[in-house]
Amino acid sequence: ILDPQGMTEISSLKTQLEHHCAGAGILADLDHFFQEFGYISPTATDISVPTWQETPDLVWQLLLSLLREPTLASQNNTVNKAPAWVQSRVTLKGQVATVYNKLLAHLRRCFRGLECQWLATQNWTQPGDIFFLTLAEIETAIQSSPSHSWPEYRAIIGERRHNFSILQTLEPIPLVAYGPNPQLPRLVSTPPNPQQQGIGASPGICEGIVRVIHHPHQAQQLPPQTIVVVPYTDAGWLPILTGAIGIIAEVGGRLSHGAIVARELGLPAIMNFPQATTRLKTGQRIR
Repeated sequence: ILDPQGMTEISSLKTQLEHHCAGAGILADLDHFFQEFGYISPTATDISVPTWQETPDLVWQLLLSLLREPTLASQNNTVNKAPAWVQSRVTLKGQVATVYNKLLAHLRRCFRGLECQWLATQNWTQPGDIFFLTLAEIETAIQSSPSHSWPEYRAIIGERRHNFSILQTLEPIPLVAYGPNPQLPRLVSTPPNPQQQGIGASPGICEGIVRVIHHPHQAQQLPPQTIVVVPYTDAGWLPILTGAIGIIAEVGGRLSHGAIVARELGLPAIMNFPQATTRLKTGQRIR
């Protein structure tokens, strides 16, 4: 039997499995899991984001969270089945999403393979550079002669990386952006509204400490009694959500991914809470 209390880190979980009589079988199952679902990434529609297969610690953290704090979903044997016509549409949606996400993961592997060649020849400076070029620019680089001006590309990538880092700090994000180079919104400070409201997506009441997370990689392990505040959720956020006692998301509704996961885990959840990641602060206690 594994000792959940003795597993404070992913490395300790791996050590216990390596020495457990059933560990070899569990590790083999995990390898099969990564082969089957490793195409998933925290941001499914962005091929610049590493997949689970590339960052397996996200899945290991999910397993560790489930072992240390079993969720209500794993303890509750009562399942409310949806009508057949609803379930058929949900199943179809899942099948389409699987094909789409596998296609994006394949595209990422292709671009990363090309990038590895350019990194080996020292034409690139760091991994991820290729995702700061347009498809036309990549095609030109492929077809170019050895005398191609790589310094020009490196300058373009450096400028776009710099602009990207600036845009990541932009608050609030504009609701609508039009044109290839939309004008950045002016930052206008508004007084906080004491009556902050969102969409109740999963029933329940909880009280805990806020943890604002902009990306799943920012929180490998959540402390107890954590309410996660996120900009959005999709399948790649599951390892983080399982360790929380409540979820608040800036976007989404009752049928969004975060809402469905919250109901499955039995976690209170609020969706469509405007600017939640800026209004709420890490360390703040809320109910």
